[in-house]
Amino acid sequence: MSAPFFRYADTIGDGSGSVEMNVDGTTPVVFKIQPRTGERSLRVERVLISVRDSGTFDTGAYGNGIALTAGVSMCVHDANTDAVKLDLLGGFPVKTNGDWAAACYDTTVDTYGTGDQVMSIRWTFSKTGVALPVSSDEYLGITIADNLTGLSHQRMFFQGTI
Repeated sequence: MSAPFFRYADTIGDGSGSVEMNVDGTTPVVFKIQPRTGERSLRVERVLISVRDSGTFDTGAYGNGIALTAGVSMCVHDANTDAVKLDLLGGFPVKTNGDWAAACYDTTVDTYGTGDQVMSIRWTFSKTGVALPVSSDEYLGITIADNLTGLSHQRMFFQGTI
């Protein structure tokens, strides 16, 4: 029998690490989603991505004017070797706000009165016909390979079944 899961990607992969992705990734930082001890696999239905920054977002930069050179990648990895098994972005890491729209389609940028703007992204993996499988010897890794400390916040919230 399957059960739902709702979990932020974190630096450990089991929900116990840091979930805030506005890190200095000039030395790459990997955030993970993987089955916990005793879980055989995950079926990832979707991810909700939240990027918050002061100022105005545009399509040619990340957040409000952050220039990324390496970007944000998302891949399924072998948990023993870290080898990439499936690149969810087809070899083109996200380097701009517009790149999220190209990969996921469902994006919105909102301002709620005063304060930061928020870009919300919904990527529904199951729209391919099946949920994204992640077995106990794998992890879904989000690699931040640029400095995102200029953002107010970035998190990725995954949903699916165990």
